[in-house]
Amino acid sequence: MFKRPSFRRPGQEPVISAAGDVPAESEQTAARLDRVRVMLASMKRTEQSRLFDLIDRGQLQDDEMRPHIARLLIESLNGPRSEHARRLWTTWFDPILLRDEVVLLIEPRLPGSLHVVDAGAWWLALSGLMAPQVRRVQTAIAEQSRTRPLERIMASSEAQGWAEQLRQHTLSVLAECSAATGLAVKRTWFGSADGAQTRVSRPQATP
Repeated sequence: MFKRPSFRRPGQEPVISAAGDVPAESEQTAARLDRVRVMLASMKRTEQSRLFDLIDRGQLQDDEMRPHIARLLIESLNGPRSEHARRLWTTWFDPILLRDEVVLLIEPRLPGSLHVVDAGAWWLALSGLMAPQVRRVQTAIAEQSRTRPLERIMASSEAQGWAEQLRQHTLSVLAECSAATGLAVKRTWFGSADGAQTRVSRPQATP
């Protein structure tokens, strides 16, 4: 019969190593974890998060089960989400971000707002132009998510620093695109290569 876990004082070793290593499961441990999975499936995210905090502070008495239960909690809390850098970049638009699909049908678009679909399009256009920075942030978050819940990572001061880096690189890319577009317009507007004057419409900048 599954026993309710008991707790002890904090100050013990980290629940999971920095490398995310978890001891191999014995047959008995595997059977107990099956029961833990059933229990976790019935818990709300807030309850799972509180349970992870207790385990992370070393308050679970069962040293053998502690890293295994922590791993199950991290898997449940983090889920299949993988676009960590994009999620962090999008937080800059939270104050004006809209998610209701009905908004997409409104013409003209609501002023002072951005739909999450449009934000995704901007990310698709810009992320490839700052691939090294995106890759560095993505890798760092993915590594930490092996041992920590994503919500905790995203709320950290380190993540705020990554978000600021992505914002600065985005502004640099936009400035470069704007300068390149302006140069192309200037050459087209003031004359062709052979000196003949050619008047054309100014091209519309695209994300």
